Amino acid sequence: MESRNYRVIRTLATGGTAVLYHAVQTSLDREVVIKRLHSHLTADCNFTRRFEVEAKAAASLDHENIVRIIDSGVSEGNYFIVMEYIDGPSLAEVLERRGKLDATTALLIAREVCLGLDHAHRRGIVHRDIKPANIMITREGTVKITDFGLAKLCRAQLQQTVADTLLGTPLYMSPEQAVGESVDGRSDLFSLGTICYEMLTGEQPFIGETYAAVIQNIIGSPVQPLSRLLPSLDAATERIVMKSLSRDPAKRFESAEAMRREIESAVGIGAVHASRERLGRITGAAPIAESSSPQPRKRSRPRRRRRRWPAVLTAAAACIAGAVVLYSQYPDRVRSLAETMMELWPKRAATEIPEALPAAQTGSPGLALYIEPPAVAAPIDTTPPPDTTGVEEAVDTVSAEVVAEPVPDEEPAPAEPPAPPPPAVGLLEVRVSPEADVFIDGRPRGSTDRFGPVELTVGRHELILRQSAFREYHEVLYISRGELSRRRIELMPVTGGLDFVTIAGATVVVSGEKKGQTPLGAPIVLPAGRYLVELRKHGYMTWSGEVEIPADETLRLRINLVPEQ
Repeated sequence: MESRNYRVIRTLATGGTAVLYHAVQTSLDREVVIKRLHSHLTADCNFTRRFEVEAKAAASLDHENIVRIIDSGVSEGNYFIVMEYIDGPSLAEVLERRGKLDATTALLIAREVCLGLDHAHRRGIVHRDIKPANIMITREGTVKITDFGLAKLCRAQLQQTVADTLLGTPLYMSPEQAVGESVDGRSDLFSLGTICYEMLTGEQPFIGETYAAVIQNIIGSPVQPLSRLLPSLDAATERIVMKSLSRDPAKRFESAEAMRREIESAVGIGAVHASRERLGRITGAAPIAESSSPQPRKRSRPRRRRRRWPAVLTAAAACIAGAVVLYSQYPDRVRSLAETMMELWPKRAATEIPEALPAAQTGSPGLALYIEPPAVAAPIDTTPPPDTTGVEEAVDTVSAEVVAEPVPDEEPAPAEPPAPPPPAVGLLEVRVSPEADVFIDGRPRGSTDRFGPVELTVGRHELILRQSAFREYHEVLYISRGELSRRRIELMPVTGGLDFVTIAGATVVVSGEKKGQTPLGAPIVLPAGRYLVELRKHGYMTWSGEVEIPADETLRLRINLVPEQ
């Protein structure tokens, strides 16, 4: 498949919904993954319209723990999506290779998935197909969720076109998804709990021989407690996994952020800070060296150059013979030059050479001429004798051969360290509604509805947005070199509920706005605060009163309406 400016390298995989290709985006010379949907999925024009909407929604997600969508469209009748290429295995491949993981590693993977899910859920996007094959782990230890926005679309189309066919066992579906009910972010948390169970035990909790058996197990079969399979598992880990596997969505974690906080409390801040190193190891990029006994510690000592003693000794013998001849012809001059060299040579040379040479050689008269300091320093005759140039050159040659490693008196001055390179930076821009206090890495950056673009160093940063009467927004983001990362964030108000126990058919009016009739099917959700509330019913006196709706709680009022006289 060749599409626009993409050159396909190889086929990665073929599934029930699409074909994956490893490709290169030629305009930027970067590796990407192209997902081309099967033609039978795109035959329906309704599907193609929904495909464009879902692809745009998924492309709006910009988070370190979500595989980024680079491009999407249609080429020669082929609908495709281009995603960033992840150099690392999927969690499915890791589990296939390792069987299961230790509790800390499993929870750290779940924590990073929660970070990505929280980013998507806050934007109203539910994945609906969280499973090990859709969780990637980079060589650097970053966990990334893939296939956002496509699961709902492809699953609906497949269910319409192929009946009673096992199109991929739904082992990770939530109960509400299995029976066709509407889902929210808590459905993804159930799927994540199923993955956690599998990572810890090596077994899937809802396995069955047929599609119908799997669905039945998800809906009604009890889940065996982790403590029975893993008696040594700590209670906090079991509580997190079993809570996320609650069949009633109301009994699960209320959000991915809440689950993340529980995980961080269970593993500890130290494990969180070291998570990249730990997760990078399970990909095989940084294998852990295991040993039953500690390795002996190597002594740190200066490295000496190996001396090739046979060659050195042969050369030394030849030089000694030459020195003897020179000494016999010019005894006074040779003695004077030898004494001068002994004054100039470092003492270390006179101690190292006798230790290194064999004992039989250190007793040689010729060698002793150069390594033993004279008992009395004789005065040096500085008058140049006639015709001694050859003698001095010969003596220099002898000294060069005898001393294998001359060492200078003073250590060379250390070179000045090079100036550090300028820090690598990227840009961050945040738009928030309503205006909020912005914190980057714990530091306040002012109150605004538009922050940046501002330079930040490459790497991980923590973004916090705070506004009274709204829920605090928290995100761990990654800044890339030279790139602008944008965030469009709408803060969620802190809400509460309002419900009534009263006569049926009464109209509920809150601050002048009609909200429904009693009995209410569900509590009225409103931002926490004070409201003027009225109950109106024909033939009865109107009841009104000012009420305070608490945060994250439901205020239930028991009102007896009085008939008109």
